Amino acid sequence: MVMAVTSGEQDAPEVALPVTEDGLLLNGMRRRWRHRGPVRFLPLTSIAPPFMAETWNDLVSEGNEGQVVDDMRLLIPEIDSIHFLTASRTVRGGIVVGQRGGGTRIPLGSFGDGMRRLLLLRLALAGNNAKCILVDEVDTGLHWTVMASMWRLVVEVAKRSNLQVFATTHSFDCIRGLASMIKNHPELADEVSVQKVDPSLRRAVSVEGPDIPVAVERGVEFR
Repeated sequence: MVMAVTSGEQDAPEVALPVTEDGLLLNGMRRRWRHRGPVRFLPLTSIAPPFMAETWNDLVSEGNEGQVVDDMRLLIPEIDSIHFLTASRTVRGGIVVGQRGGGTRIPLGSFGDGMRRLLLLRLALAGNNAKCILVDEVDTGLHWTVMASMWRLVVEVAKRSNLQVFATTHSFDCIRGLASMIKNHPELADEVSVQKVDPSLRRAVSVEGPDIPVAVERGVEFR
């Protein structure tokens, strides 16, 4: 189940969650969640936590890195391979991608800041021990035109990996992209819902997946 959580209060007080360097909630916080495995938190930042390279190493060792490359093609159709550089001062972030047809591999950042965030999100979903993923502002760095593809990636990977994803956003374009994804892939509609969270409400307002496109077309205010 993927839940897009929208906040109706821009100035709501921040809640501090203690996390480890690899983005996992500390033991005391995990017990508040009904999941056997650890909860992974992906904060609003462009800085890659240690788990990014470590997860990639695990995928390579298991021979599963090709699936990540395939998923990233939803937004970069020409991508052929992904490579983490062990040390580099000249290549941004130490991640380069190969393109179909060969040629010089180029920095991932050349496709925009959103692509690095997307890869970070995809690798968070690939964590072997994670059963629940918390993503702050899931649309960060992504243009509105790729929102539907981003949601398809998140929902398909979560379903395939038996993960539960809670993603927050303040962007109506992000919700519109979710609605577009559901219309184009109705088989995924039952995997998602939108929860409007507002301090003035006693409980969150829930919109189930099949109803999201209709709500968007009618101009329902989710935020």
